[in-house]
Amino acid sequence: MFGFKNYYFLLIKNRPFLFFLIAFFVSNIGSGMSSMAKGYLVYEISGTYLSYSIYFFISYLPMILFAFMAGPMVDRYQKRKILILQQFFSAILILFYVHLRNLKGIYLLSFIQSFISIFYFPAYAAFIPILCDKNHITRANSLENAISNVVEVISPALAGFLISIIGIKYVFAFDSLTYFLAAYLIWRFVRVRRDIYTKVQNVGSSFKNYWNSIKSGFIFSAKNETVRFFLLLEFLISLVGGMINIYLMYFVLDVLKGSVREFGIMSSISALSTIVGSLIVGNIAENLSKPTMYSVSILFLGITFSFFYFIDHVYLMYPVFFVIGFLNSILQISFMSGIQKRIDERYHGRIFSLYTSLNTLSSSFSFIIGGIISEKIGLRSMYLFSGLALVIIAILGFSYKKEIKIT
Repeated sequence: MFGFKNYYFLLIKNRPFLFFLIAFFVSNIGSGMSSMAKGYLVYEISGTYLSYSIYFFISYLPMILFAFMAGPMVDRYQKRKILILQQFFSAILILFYVHLRNLKGIYLLSFIQSFISIFYFPAYAAFIPILCDKNHITRANSLENAISNVVEVISPALAGFLISIIGIKYVFAFDSLTYFLAAYLIWRFVRVRRDIYTKVQNVGSSFKNYWNSIKSGFIFSAKNETVRFFLLLEFLISLVGGMINIYLMYFVLDVLKGSVREFGIMSSISALSTIVGSLIVGNIAENLSKPTMYSVSILFLGITFSFFYFIDHVYLMYPVFFVIGFLNSILQISFMSGIQKRIDERYHGRIFSLYTSLNTLSSSFSFIIGGIISEKIGLRSMYLFSGLALVIIAILGFSYKKEIKIT
């Protein structure tokens, strides 16, 4: 019988993981609020869309240029300590926004903050298999994915409320507090008997050793069939997905003549669907093939986005957004679990760091490509093109999975 009793072990008996999730939730609530506040601050100071675009480009730049370099540090040192330090320094940096009203200062600070954050995702993703038994990794990722979407629903509304009531500087102060609290929770309650780290190289002794460690991660990723499968498909998906995500609001507003309110409801439906989907997937898919789940979700996402071409009424988008949210939960969970369950833990930091660089790079190109295609053939045709591209990527995934014989 379907139920959520399978989460009992993770949330009650595994106290370190429970407090890790609480710390993740607290930190991400603050981050989501300050992310909206920073965008609002940039536009308030400059009044131009160009400044807003420059801010996002500068924020993405460290992830493109340096994220892959964080991997050896994550693999060499304790993930718990890396997460505590990342949260602590982020708490200090975000306080500078309280009185900062200079665009150049915001650009510089966003670059530094983004650079520090390149350690967060690889350390976080590599720490989950240390906290949880391999038989519970899919459920662990399901809970993480559900919490991420709860944050997406709550944080923008909370940020807007605080900005309008008490002012933008208190949003940044609140975010700093959440970082400090998350660091404390991890330090005080998230304690484990083991923390895998690479002993074969002294990362800190020389640049040559550090670069060799990076290269070994590249070589491992290129040779390992599972890693190659997921990273290749993730790169291709992001190359298409960036344009899909960034123009969703414009499709609703300009093509279907919907309202901002309607798009907001659709976004909430998608987030809630992802939450429900995450919990369901985690409950039933622990032993299912992650590459198969991954390819199937891509296929149906491609079909769904191709369907945009034929939609002529805004209300048809409500069930479509629900389907998108559900399929996204399968996509995200199968990717994370596929790497964490099947790959040597000593390489997790380097793999997830490389993924961050590749994903951010392909998404950035996708924004540009999407703009060009939309101008040439219109948004409807762009979504048809993108959906068919995802279908082709899914077919590639099925055939590649069969060729390299991964299950």
